[in-house]
Amino acid sequence: MFINIGFFFLFVTDRVLKWWAVNSLSDISPITFLRVFRLEFYLNEGIIFSVPLPKMLIYIITVLIISVVIYLLYEAYQMKNRSLIIGYSLVTVGAFSNLLDRFNYGAIIDFINLRVLPVFNLADIIITIGITVLIFNIIKIKGSSNEKVY
Repeated sequence: MFINIGFFFLFVTDRVLKWWAVNSLSDISPITFLRVFRLEFYLNEGIIFSVPLPKMLIYIITVLIISVVIYLLYEAYQMKNRSLIIGYSLVTVGAFSNLLDRFNYGAIIDFINLRVLPVFNLADIIITIGITVLIFNIIKIKGSSNEKVY
């Protein structure tokens, strides 16, 4: 229950930050901190790392990915595997928030610029953390299956 409340809080926080970016950052110059961190409004019409693709293909790919992840999340709940539930839930929350941007704005709202990475948003961070949790879970499973039993 607390995990689900946490995911809902992340989703709402991402939506509020994107609303703020649209309503505040789009009208002003970028806000720079320590010469490296910059807040600036950017509409990302591409897919991952701003790779341009036809809009319909982006929608199809995004909906397919979310559908597969939701199915895997359901399976994780059936197995009662907490780390898989957390990983798939994070990916779902971030991907769904970005999909809402596509429906509402025709692009994803990005606003965090570290100057060495493409501009991104909180949903992208949430997705990245979710994928990292899933990778660590895979490594843990492979590590335990390689152990010899005497």
